[in-house]
Amino acid sequence: MDSGGYFNYLPATFIYGGDYQFQYIDKHRFPSNFLSKRDSKVYNKYSIGVAILLSPFYVTAHCFNVLNGNFPPDGFSQPYQHAVLLGALFYAVLGLYFLRNVLICYFSDGITALTLIIIAFGSNLLYYSTYEGGMSHVYSFFLFSFAIYLADSYWKTERKLIFLLLSAIIGLIALVRIPNLVFMIIPLLWNVRSKEDFKIRFQSINKQKATVLLGFLIFSALVFLQLYAYRVQVGSWFTSPYQGEGFFWDQPMMGRVLFSYRKGWLVYTPLMFISILGICWMIKKRSQFTIPIIAFFLINLYVVSCWWNWWYGGGFGMRALVESMAVMSFPIALFLESILSHKMVSYIFTGILPLLICYNFITMHQYKHGIIHYDSMSKASYWAIFGTLHPAADATMLIRNNNLSIPNFDSAKEGKAERRKIR
Repeated sequence: MDSGGYFNYLPATFIYGGDYQFQYIDKHRFPSNFLSKRDSKVYNKYSIGVAILLSPFYVTAHCFNVLNGNFPPDGFSQPYQHAVLLGALFYAVLGLYFLRNVLICYFSDGITALTLIIIAFGSNLLYYSTYEGGMSHVYSFFLFSFAIYLADSYWKTERKLIFLLLSAIIGLIALVRIPNLVFMIIPLLWNVRSKEDFKIRFQSINKQKATVLLGFLIFSALVFLQLYAYRVQVGSWFTSPYQGEGFFWDQPMMGRVLFSYRKGWLVYTPLMFISILGICWMIKKRSQFTIPIIAFFLINLYVVSCWWNWWYGGGFGMRALVESMAVMSFPIALFLESILSHKMVSYIFTGILPLLICYNFITMHQYKHGIIHYDSMSKASYWAIFGTLHPAADATMLIRNNNLSIPNFDSAKEGKAERRKIR
């Protein structure tokens, strides 16, 4: 559903002459559940950022189809699908590249490499870089990583060009997923340790009003593209794309986002426990990363957990936190640096790490083959299929099915049933 919404701006723009009512969908028997209606007008409720980032790959696939002639240049044939998957993998690798370039400024080669291995192979970033490359999360991960690299470079040099590029990247972050603008905390407070540092930071920004204004105009120009997309589709510059869906700011589901068997971040990505421990270590050391990362982690977790659909529909693990791992790489690296200095602890961790990475591959395998249910897992169903590989025994799947905790979407939209205890 989500990936179809992100993707279909591409054929609408490059193949079907700006058909933003998406009338070509039925012809290709493509699921239309990404479409909504307002005043009898059909519109795509998903944002345009992913399509912008994928457009070079998509156009290349279209040119290949036109010149090759073996596949129809209809916007949906196999080369277009391969282009999307290649684009997702490209942005995942590029995100890791920029993350490495900033981590290496503060940590050793070994700690940096181990941190990147944990993020790349021990989390659901791998799944959304491969099996579901049309979802938004890998693109947000790339943008977060690039923005951290730019923020680190800017506050070391205060070069105007870097600030303007950072403004553009934040604009793209908004175009991919609006709630991710919480990330702005990171570049604003990067390397701020105290009130005195904050005053100096504010004075520095105040001295460069012209550059800040130009950066804001760049950011606004990019956001304008989304507003223009609404204008073309529904005739209004401003619209609420997720009609009937919203946030319950007084009912954050932080505990479930982190620990539930349905989608809990630390259940399906247990290596991220390291990042939580790393935050505790950051506080103890009074690291230069402490203020921005703790502020981001808490506010982002709050925003993510207040969405009516706190489990974020179908998906592998807590997908709404995939991109935040770019930020959480710093507490991971700090924690690794602290424990690997102790010989015995380093031996224990070295033994455990491959097991947890293996766990990530097994759960990916289970999800891909339908052993892990896409949105209804419970404690009983999780342990019934724990470690089970495809094909799962009928008896095992029967136990899983009998213990599923199926969401009540209508009640959840009103903040009712899904706010109560779930299995």
